[in-house]
Amino acid sequence: MASMSSLYDSNSTVQLLEQEFAQEAAAIRETADRLPALVLEYVKEKRPGLERFFSEEIQESRRRRRDAHAVIIDFAGSRLVANFGTLATGNFTASIGRIKTRLWELKVDRDSEREALVKREHEMIVQHPKRNDPQLTRSQAERMEEVLHALEKQADQEELSLRPLNTIEEIGEHILQKEAA
Repeated sequence: MASMSSLYDSNSTVQLLEQEFAQEAAAIRETADRLPALVLEYVKEKRPGLERFFSEEIQESRRRRRDAHAVIIDFAGSRLVANFGTLATGNFTASIGRIKTRLWELKVDRDSEREALVKREHEMIVQHPKRNDPQLTRSQAERMEEVLHALEKQADQEELSLRPLNTIEEIGEHILQKEAA
């Protein structure tokens, strides 16, 4: 580009791309971090005391930096162990990557629990918009369905559950029912 135009500055282009990437990454983190806190609020309102099963980071409404090798579990109840993920329609690739990571963390936790006498169900709970959400285009809705199907297949291969739900209320009620069983 520099040879074609004297106005081209590779440094400014790189800086612009870095700024855009940083803004997008911050927006993704903000969206991803909000789901567990909203679920905690719902569960806490419906059944006080159950909030102690949520990770400290969620209870404190912040994410702490952990070692790269640390396994993060969002909810570890007496009958259910769950991680939460948002399938963001604006950036499928990044949200899919986060969900896969959270599935892997559930598998590691489940495998470490296999020797224990108590067996808890391990689920990846994924919040996603409804197929008929007016903010989704037809192609986005179809892509979301494909992604959910592929993630469910991967979870099944690892003997985990992937539970796609649409609202905070559905997620909260699911947790309440599992822990009441």
